[in-house]
Amino acid sequence: MNFRNIDIDAIENEFYNDQDLAEVDDRNPEETTAHFNSLQSHSTSLLNSHQTSQALALLLDSPPFGPTQNSAKSINTNSIIQILSSTRTNDIEGALKDLQPHHHDNLMKYIYKSMSLPIADSSGNVFLSWHEKLTQVAGTGSIVRVMTDRRLI
Repeated sequence: MNFRNIDIDAIENEFYNDQDLAEVDDRNPEETTAHFNSLQSHSTSLLNSHQTSQALALLLDSPPFGPTQNSAKSINTNSIIQILSSTRTNDIEGALKDLQPHHHDNLMKYIYKSMSLPIADSSGNVFLSWHEKLTQVAGTGSIVRVMTDRRLI
């Protein structure tokens, strides 16, 4: 029997999809969207007063994840992209050192997510600069934790 022609899915009817493996955020989607709308305005005011690390910490503390939180995820992603894009390169390392380790991991997720968006065509160098500095501060363990985490932002 040629093993390359066997359809495993036809033999085994119980298999997992990516959706089956993803963790689901149990917060109410409407309340979460409203919450992250208010966080967006608060983080913008912090950013305007040059408090980059506080603005990032606010958004990275408990980000929305899972397939039910698409609106809140979009709001939070756009807020973080705004912070990353408006921060000077010289200020990145100082902002990262003020964050907690779980903030580093969540920021790494957002950097990877941002690199996959169309905005990366024009702002890819910004995300790469943040990635470089974040890897220096948080280490390569952050990359491994992000790649193995099932909570999709």
